[in-house]
Amino acid sequence: MGARRKPVTLAQLAGQEHRPLDRIVQAANRCGIQGAHATLRVTANQAAEIIRQLDIEDWDR
Repeated sequence: MGARRKPVTLAQLAGQEHRPLDRIVQAANRCGIQGAHATLRVTANQAAEIIRQLDIEDWDR
């Protein structure tokens, strides 16, 4: 059985990933999370998708 990962807020995710909060929120909106804000909790899978979105954007720059 896999370990359960706790939901994190977008602010916590920004701190963990050393990325600006505004970019995390924008990426969350692009991933289909409506009304994203700093204290919104996301699942581990959603957090991974947000980081993937940011990595794609960074690669395209």
